[in-house]
Amino acid sequence: MNNEKARLINKQKDYEEAIKLKNKKEGSFFKFLRSKEQKDYKKEQAKIAERLIKAGPIDQAEIKTIEFQIEKSQEQLKATSHLSAKYHSVDACEKMIEYFDDERVDTLKEALNIYENEKRHNDSINEMRKHEAAQKKRHKEELARLKKLQKSIKDD
Repeated sequence: MNNEKARLINKQKDYEEAIKLKNKKEGSFFKFLRSKEQKDYKKEQAKIAERLIKAGPIDQAEIKTIEFQIEKSQEQLKATSHLSAKYHSVDACEKMIEYFDDERVDTLKEALNIYENEKRHNDSINEMRKHEAAQKKRHKEELARLKKLQKSIKDD
């Protein structure tokens, strides 16, 4: 019985260590997103956007510089992230950070699940809106056709 108890205690400790390691890896991704480098990157992107608006047309050298900065940021994200590239968008990262900040989730897995559920929900709503707009258009066309038919009957 004591051996069984010792084995279960060791198994529990191993499990807790694995969870700590997993959370540490997940945490490093979000620490990067909140890091000074990420904030500096966002500020730099805002400056670039402001320059683009003020400057009007830009030359090819500046375009290459901007493309290089974007590529460098993407490579840095890939190197530090434990997530699939599918979740490297600004929207996905901001949403998942929001889930942690709002204490809606405790793990990255929970954040990914909520993000995917909300994304599916929003996609469904957008699809319903498209169908509704198409239905309104058909209704309007049918109403116009009926009015035209009604007018032609009155004229006869």
